[in-house]
Amino acid sequence: MSSPSARLYHVYTNHLPERRLIGRLVVPCHEDTLSGTRSNNPAFLPSSGATLQFQYDEAWLKSGFSLGFDLPLTHAIHRPRLGKSSFSFLEDRALSSLNLPLFFNSSHPDPRALQDASKLENAAIRLLNVEDALGSLVFECENAPKIETITRVRSTLELPDLIYAYHTIERGKSLIAPLALLQRATTLPGDRPVFSIELDRLPQTLHLRSMNDPIDRPLWGHVALLMAERCGLRTVKSTLSRAMGESVWFTTRADRDSSGRPLMLLTAATLATRSDGPRPLKPGYLAIADILNRDGASPTEDLQEAWRRIAFIAMTGGSSDSLKRWQFVRDPLGWRLAPAYTFEWNPNDTRPGLTMDGRKRLGMPEDALQYAPYFGLTVTEAKQSLMQMRRVFSDWQDIAIEVGADPRDVAYMASFFDEHL
Repeated sequence: MSSPSARLYHVYTNHLPERRLIGRLVVPCHEDTLSGTRSNNPAFLPSSGATLQFQYDEAWLKSGFSLGFDLPLTHAIHRPRLGKSSFSFLEDRALSSLNLPLFFNSSHPDPRALQDASKLENAAIRLLNVEDALGSLVFECENAPKIETITRVRSTLELPDLIYAYHTIERGKSLIAPLALLQRATTLPGDRPVFSIELDRLPQTLHLRSMNDPIDRPLWGHVALLMAERCGLRTVKSTLSRAMGESVWFTTRADRDSSGRPLMLLTAATLATRSDGPRPLKPGYLAIADILNRDGASPTEDLQEAWRRIAFIAMTGGSSDSLKRWQFVRDPLGWRLAPAYTFEWNPNDTRPGLTMDGRKRLGMPEDALQYAPYFGLTVTEAKQSLMQMRRVFSDWQDIAIEVGADPRDVAYMASFFDEHL
């Protein structure tokens, strides 16, 4: 499978008591198609046409599970599906292209990046802290430098420096020390920087306010999870604090157990079944139910939880929801729906969100009632859940003020809630 113009990665998982080999991934090296030589800055150049290849290990084929709909558990040498240039399990863990320039800044380029690597290889494999990357996968390369494990940023010692570094880079200043600190902390996917940090001796995520945010987004992210918990949803633990005169929002990680051990995690974007027709429908919420019905470890419990989360999202329009926000963790019997870790509330968000079936969107929470039986709930039970949610949402202002929201932010968000409630 390998050749001098490609790198061979052994893909392991650490979620089991003993590390196990899942398979082997071949990644083509990136070359300048004009000169035929390796590019000096290839991370943002298009692929030369060579494709990724993946093959499961024989032992994994006997007792393992697939890494997504595009990688069925077979002996074949797999390549990306038609119209795709990568595998979905890599996209699940990749850094956003919006955050990649941080690692290629001329003042302090990250030494972990390979100059002949594609953007995907750097973003999903090379630049991620081995201990803090999303999920439990570990990549070891036969014919390239070892991926270095770097020291995790610690809240007790480095939080003020990290806040300073974030705002320094936001203002366009390329100082070496702030860049190096941000490169250590940025290891999770998401268009906004989501930092990995150690708090209470456990890996957690840290969200900071950008100077371009019209409201205190860390505080409102905490409010959303607080309200979700009061509505009966399973969520990660959310903690709001203050440092350097601003809100800092910590959440525990859905891909780590209570001791900080990695859990195998894939998103619905990777697990959902897709059609290959000329005009395929995009998977929606029913595809999430299909994952649980097909390969769920506790489908009765998780289907009901999924419906409640759909209804909660619909309470505020659902414009920011995506399959990548629906995460699943693996246990011995199959996939479990991971706790909710974020809800994006933005009055200016015009994204379409998810449909139920690839066609129909939910105009209001009551539109989800007809689908309740598909998720193992009677319509009566679903209506009771909606009543509970409406009681919680009726107190949104009091909840926000209780955690310290600025009255100007409350006024800004009022139109958002008035529109949907």
